[in-house]
Amino acid sequence: MNFFIGLGGDVYGDGNKNEGGYPWTKGMPYTTFCSSQYAKDNEMHANAFRIIDGIEDNYWQAEDENYPAWVGIDWQTKKTFNKFRVVFAREDTWNFDIEISNDGQNYTKVYSTPKAGFKGKIFEYELAGAQEARFCRVKINGCASGKVARVGEFTPFDTAGNKLTHYWYFRDLNADFFKNTDDRIQYIVNKGMIADLGLDWGRQLMPGMQKEYKRFAKYLSARYGAYPVIWHGGGEVGTGCLEEWLKIAQYMNEIDSYNHVNTVHNDVSNPDYSLYMDDLSWHDMNYTQSGHDINVGRDIKYWQNIYNRKPVKPFIEGEIYFESIKGLPSYVTREAYWKTIMAGGVGFAYSAEGLWQLTYDYEDYRQLWGSSPIPWYVALYKEAGAQLPYMKSFLEALNWGELMPDEGAVAWNNPPTEEMKEPFQKRNLDSSVVIAYMPASDTAYNGAARLRPNSEFTAKWYNTRTGEYTLINDKIQTDQSGVWVMPQAPDHTADWAILIMLNAKNADAFKEISFDRMSHDQYYDVQNDIELINKTSDGTTVTWQSSNNDVINSTTGKVTRGAAACGVTLIAKITTDKGTDYKYFYLTVAAE
Repeated sequence: MNFFIGLGGDVYGDGNKNEGGYPWTKGMPYTTFCSSQYAKDNEMHANAFRIIDGIEDNYWQAEDENYPAWVGIDWQTKKTFNKFRVVFAREDTWNFDIEISNDGQNYTKVYSTPKAGFKGKIFEYELAGAQEARFCRVKINGCASGKVARVGEFTPFDTAGNKLTHYWYFRDLNADFFKNTDDRIQYIVNKGMIADLGLDWGRQLMPGMQKEYKRFAKYLSARYGAYPVIWHGGGEVGTGCLEEWLKIAQYMNEIDSYNHVNTVHNDVSNPDYSLYMDDLSWHDMNYTQSGHDINVGRDIKYWQNIYNRKPVKPFIEGEIYFESIKGLPSYVTREAYWKTIMAGGVGFAYSAEGLWQLTYDYEDYRQLWGSSPIPWYVALYKEAGAQLPYMKSFLEALNWGELMPDEGAVAWNNPPTEEMKEPFQKRNLDSSVVIAYMPASDTAYNGAARLRPNSEFTAKWYNTRTGEYTLINDKIQTDQSGVWVMPQAPDHTADWAILIMLNAKNADAFKEISFDRMSHDQYYDVQNDIELINKTSDGTTVTWQSSNNDVINSTTGKVTRGAAACGVTLIAKITTDKGTDYKYFYLTVAAE
């Protein structure tokens, strides 16, 4: 949920379909226009709206140093004014006109600076008589420095002295808006979900607005901090002042008494934040955006690079190939969410044309990316969206948290080399579970899975489109090499998953015992004591063995670090009247 406090981005004319209206008391009844405007990702979008937002520290900026350049207000209806105030964004000598119009084409001057111009930053003037118009603009004919035109605020006043701008912006909260938001967040929580809350689109933030955004962040934290929420700061933060957004996100973490997950929504470029900030301790999760351009194929390696970043952070693919956006077929969306999870993602943010822009009905053309509007209540039931629970069911049947991407888990035989069609796989620490995903391909192929040696496995195909399993073999016996040659997929023109799992005698207990349930450390960087599971939830007793009791004690789980990193094999022995199973954990204890 994005609050769009900058009143830009996806905000509708009636407040983004929020029955309470806009976040600020009077919304945005006026619009602005300009000759040109400057926009640069990772810096700022200096658009015309800045001149009526009541904040002098941000500004409209022309695209270049060419003159004349103008910026103005469209009041949508005729207004009467007799005074104006112009705040330029720097000290200079300015030559400018104030002009009015009723059609936006033909303008009449109501004020012109003397030939010598106005020297300074803030200019105020009262006209000899009141003027009536729908459009009013500052037309800058030049400045002494020759630099680009910049205006911080342009404020006309009516004859009663009232500002004809959005002076309430970032100042007067609209209680009705937040009452409506309260209901929405409570509904999400009642459904057992977590509300993901953001402040605004990245491009709305200018360098001079950090204190206003921090003030609003403090308000959100006070109002919703006790709820199960995620703070995601800004949306597509790299399209605005990235450094400023990172500071705001850090501030949200500092004031959060409940230590919620904190992140920012990347833009398509997925920048490396370490280029902009030394301290990333506030940043709990990479929330990536790969975009919707099918011509920029995203292969597994793209997400693997994110998964392998240091310091290690979980990642969620937050925006890629929304279903039907730009006419994308549903299978592209389905394959995207499978591939991100196979590459190590902990989740996937699904959306579709009609959902992401909250299309209200068949007459709502706001932000249309397709040929015709798709209402949200229709978009909810699109094909790939309906199939997403099949992936969830497939993963939840396993202890999916212990699975990790591994290029070596399957050796593929002549697989597709196209970015969008490459297969990939995951395994757990002792290769007692291997899963693989095979996108649709032009040709059939197979692979050799590398499993636990001298063990018995079951293999099944999983239909990603129907959620149905098809048994391949339930008595696969591996030799000392652990290699099992997989068959080709049932239909290579469609995508499939394969599950290969050890035939454990005590399957439930075997599944329950995993490293991620015993430690918050990574298996390759163990630093803290391990909470050994000595009895599973079904009452099964577990005993432990350690290849080096001096480093990891098999009775207490105590970890003793030495001068150098040390590899230790920890073995769980699970014995019932059904028989005995062994589960192996190949760990690396970090140096002291």
